[in-house]
Amino acid sequence: MKTFQVLQLSLIFSIFVNLVQSQYLFPDDFKFGVASSAYQIEGAWNVNAWTRIFPDGYISYVNQDGVDYYNNIINKLIENDIEPVITLYHWDLPQMFSPQGGWANPAIIDLFTYYARKAFEFFGDRVKLWITFNEPKVFCQDFNLFMSAANEVYPSGVIDYMCTYHVLKAHAETYHIYNREFKATQKGRISLTLNFEWSEPGSDSPEDIAAAEQRRQFEFGLYANPIINFDYPKIVKDRIAERSKQQGFPESRLPQFTLAEKLRIRGTYDFLGLNHYSTWHVFAAAERDIAEISYESDMGTFRNQSNEWPTSGSDWNKVVPWGLRRILQWIKKTYRNPIVLITECGYPDQTGTLDDEPRQDFLRDYFNATLEAIHEDQVNVQAFTIWSLMDNLEWQQGYRIKFGLFHVDFEDEARTRTAKKSVAYVRSVVETRKTD
Repeated sequence: MKTFQVLQLSLIFSIFVNLVQSQYLFPDDFKFGVASSAYQIEGAWNVNAWTRIFPDGYISYVNQDGVDYYNNIINKLIENDIEPVITLYHWDLPQMFSPQGGWANPAIIDLFTYYARKAFEFFGDRVKLWITFNEPKVFCQDFNLFMSAANEVYPSGVIDYMCTYHVLKAHAETYHIYNREFKATQKGRISLTLNFEWSEPGSDSPEDIAAAEQRRQFEFGLYANPIINFDYPKIVKDRIAERSKQQGFPESRLPQFTLAEKLRIRGTYDFLGLNHYSTWHVFAAAERDIAEISYESDMGTFRNQSNEWPTSGSDWNKVVPWGLRRILQWIKKTYRNPIVLITECGYPDQTGTLDDEPRQDFLRDYFNATLEAIHEDQVNVQAFTIWSLMDNLEWQQGYRIKFGLFHVDFEDEARTRTAKKSVAYVRSVVETRKTD
């Protein structure tokens, strides 16, 4: 039986509900996997990204040891009937590009596409699923809020939108390179992965219902809409343009696509990668001071989480499985039911205990939500990837929280890894196609 491993090349390596028993089975061709990230698991302080294969960030020098490293992993996965999926960029911008503006500098588009083309050349004969970017909203919009990863911090409300604009163009160019130069012989698929925490209206008032949809469009539609529907969502364009005008800007702070760019970006997906962790109640908010220039003030909402929702080892990772199902329903309705691969979903605790019963319960609940979306809503979701393969560095939270199916002893130089109880549960689901 073939399993699914999302290999992320930043290289990021990912290996691809209710507590009541589900009456449904996962389809025979549904894929399961686990995910990891080069920066969080492999990465060392002295390893420049564009991964290990271009140590100076440019393609002028290829590190053959790095190419061999990834070739060995890919080959070993395939030998064990595991399908590798490579993500080209998971937040680890080469340091030398940061003073130049990183993703706010249009020159990075060509640099990224050069790197992507080489990755296709090196690994595409065996890798049939590619992801260009992991969670661009996080490294464009969220780093300035949380200082949560790597080395990119873009001032909110201006530079972060430039990042969005360039990422979408880089994604589209990479997609076209693959389609034009590699698809006919390698026969793979390519897209990007977006994170989406469900925005549930905080009440049944028209204002809160509208606010929840507005937040969905700012958080997810900002990236998905140009790729699937031709341009940024109208509500996003209108709000940023209006606030920009009131603030005295000569034009919108959100860079606008030309017609040629819209046509170039539209349709650059073979599936939609989805990362999901939790759900929020969203409320309409009074307009913030017009002097405030930020993504949050443009969005014009506020949110919180119910105290009644079960908690986890991280404050914001509330366990709300119905939120995943509503996301899948919303994607089907909004984007005409594209193929969806769930590329990250997982449960954090702070103990790293081997007897991780809460993680097993979490997975059962979210598996069941996925089954309901497949069988009752006819959503075209085809894979579920668990974050993560093993305990690792969780950005600003360090090693305090653990997502892994495998425990890692960080006090041991060998970093000994031990399967947690949830591993047996996941194995059972993969083998039997049922959650109980």
